[in-house]
Amino acid sequence: MIGCTDIVSGTARGWRVLLLLPVLWAAAAPGKEQAVWVLDEGRLEVTARFEGQPVPGRFHRFRVRFHPPRDGVPGGVQVKVDMTSLRFELSDVNRAIAGPEWLHLRRHAWAGYEGEVVESGEGRLLARGALQVKGMRRDLEVPLSWHPGEGRLEGTMTVDRTWFGIGPDDAGGVAPGVEVRFLLRLREVAP
Repeated sequence: MIGCTDIVSGTARGWRVLLLLPVLWAAAAPGKEQAVWVLDEGRLEVTARFEGQPVPGRFHRFRVRFHPPRDGVPGGVQVKVDMTSLRFELSDVNRAIAGPEWLHLRRHAWAGYEGEVVESGEGRLLARGALQVKGMRRDLEVPLSWHPGEGRLEGTMTVDRTWFGIGPDDAGGVAPGVEVRFLLRLREVAP
């Protein structure tokens, strides 16, 4: 450990530290910090399919934290979803999905996604991360459309419910693919 006396006395070790001080100050100096955006309002919708017909639903409580990429430096995204806030238009579906064979909401009330965000060309972004649902994780890439002037982030992805043990593989007419759509209005906050 280098003490103040080493630096003041001019020992070789102290001079090395003195030469490094400008580099350390530059690294610690405030520079271009990545912008941080949080959810202001938005929609997080899902569409399951039963016997080929769409069964729309919506999450009513979720949080988003978004850092867009800047000057070639990747950004990031964190999403936390209250699974108990999912409501489908059919009340029978809402009762069924709460049980252990489907979402097991008593044990797994929260789901989340966290990933790195990179530019993918033509104003599009790509999130590369992991989705965690029902205690299981799955790597997933999510295409994003970002409109910073409006603070609007949107996208669509398809998730296979069987990846997370949601429902039996042969669920009597319930398709494995679930479409997830989001349209979010974000606001910038201090990093």
